[in-house]
Amino acid sequence: MVQRLDEIPFDVYLRIFDFISVRDILSLRKTCRRLSLVTHSPSVWYNAFITNVLSCDIPVALPPLVDVLYNDDTNPGELSATDLEQLTVTSLKNNRLWRRRSHKLGQRSIKTFKNSTNASKPLWIAPRFFEIKSSKSASTSRIDEGRFLLVKLGDVSRTGGSFLQVIDVNSGNNEGLGYKNFRGIDQDVILDSGNGLYYWTLGSNIKTELIGEILAGRDSIDNCIFVLYFSPPSAGQIEHVHKIRSYSLTEEIKGFRIEALHSNLLALTKKAAEYVLIVDWVKSSDLRIGTLTNTKETSGTYFLLKSWSQDIIRHIQIVHDWVFIFRSTVLELYLLPSHTKKISRGDVLWPTMEYYWGYSAESIEVSRRVSWKQKYKGSRCPLCQKSGIINLAEDEYVICFCRYYPLSIVLRADPEAESSQEHLYHFTLQPSYLSSPGLFNLDSQTIPYSWPPILSHTIIVPHEQNFRSISLGDYGTLIYDNSDLFLLRRTSEYGDTNATVCGLGLSSSNHDASCKPDIIRLQDRGDRRMNCVTQLALCERAGRIAVINQWKVLIWNFFLPQNSRLIVS
Repeated sequence: MVQRLDEIPFDVYLRIFDFISVRDILSLRKTCRRLSLVTHSPSVWYNAFITNVLSCDIPVALPPLVDVLYNDDTNPGELSATDLEQLTVTSLKNNRLWRRRSHKLGQRSIKTFKNSTNASKPLWIAPRFFEIKSSKSASTSRIDEGRFLLVKLGDVSRTGGSFLQVIDVNSGNNEGLGYKNFRGIDQDVILDSGNGLYYWTLGSNIKTELIGEILAGRDSIDNCIFVLYFSPPSAGQIEHVHKIRSYSLTEEIKGFRIEALHSNLLALTKKAAEYVLIVDWVKSSDLRIGTLTNTKETSGTYFLLKSWSQDIIRHIQIVHDWVFIFRSTVLELYLLPSHTKKISRGDVLWPTMEYYWGYSAESIEVSRRVSWKQKYKGSRCPLCQKSGIINLAEDEYVICFCRYYPLSIVLRADPEAESSQEHLYHFTLQPSYLSSPGLFNLDSQTIPYSWPPILSHTIIVPHEQNFRSISLGDYGTLIYDNSDLFLLRRTSEYGDTNATVCGLGLSSSNHDASCKPDIIRLQDRGDRRMNCVTQLALCERAGRIAVINQWKVLIWNFFLPQNSRLIVS
């Protein structure tokens, strides 16, 4: 019989430590030498990291706050006990800082980038932090997350155009790395939601590994659609932005806008939303598509998505073999033919499934959610044998369900249809693989999500707090600008930018109508100008929020050990 603590077998200690918190593990370390040895075991911190960080979908800390870089495809078992402890403790600390109900952000401004072009009108492109991916794998593992910010700056005082700029937040100077030669770029500049770098190098027979990001844009002056490759300074390139594909806009497709970019697929629409054009930009050298019906006159690989609805398209999301078209009143799902299936170019596709919101949407934001459970099960999937591909027939395959991630959908209801308050509705789509693993019909028509979408949260916004910018993160952080623009215009006074931040969980069934967001101030008093339109961007792993207007870019850092100020001109 065990009579003293030091007589308990070591493996029993390890089993007990599976059920205690990280705080208790660190406290027990100070009690005696034997417990100190237990708390330095790799097994203890491996289980703590899995249970408290990965399983809870908490962002894993990034350097320089930790000494090890943990990527999405890294096996935690390969890390040392010291690395696992550092990742666990720092990630939990950062998560508490990120979700704290009150922030003194006036002391956490890290950098401001001033727009020297003196723009005098709103710019409606949504800014985004780059993820930075590798061409070695089709997965979207983040390499240098939160370092580079894409913005569009105006130059209306000179040429009447605008240009893209990429800001290196970690740089010691206040200059961007932008590609400033693209004047007249419209607001439809889209970042790749997949890994187009992998497909581009595969189609171009490029053997060397490339690091960077793919984006697409539309130039109204030169009447062209282009695809760009951004390479960070660490990649050793002199030029940081390279044009890798350009399509001239013929009369037939002159009115098209870019709505989505996912890996090798580009989604284009017209204002009238008559149809959506899906183009494989890697395989298509141009867009001479003739009459859109005569396949002999076509060039490249594309599909036409038609609809019975004439509602306005608010958002398009491409997820592997499926295209989600979010209209103001209905969500439409389209199944794309297999990448290798022998089909006619210009095939017309109709919705496989529809879902009516019950509201009229003014705007819709969609985010792919980080789910460690989905990645863990996918790495052990018996259907695809971890390959991610299921062969249906000769030269025909589909992406396995284990590669589909959860989706968060935030719908802003049309304020004219509301009474005294505005509403944000948060819907979630869970992959079928998580709800009923192993119970699939391998028919290519099977929807990879549990249908229909689930209404998880309702957020009430008073009418007087009008907002224009909404940003939704992969870990469920929702942030929107709710400054009182009417009050600013009426009093002609400077003020603060109020941003509302709230965390949205992936609810599976219960609707949370009591989601109470936290209001924080993200701009110094005296910098808020009359009629100033604000755009927001966030990176949860880096703990950064960017506030962009036509005068400057202000970046806030939640995780800096010291409260220092960064201003980028």
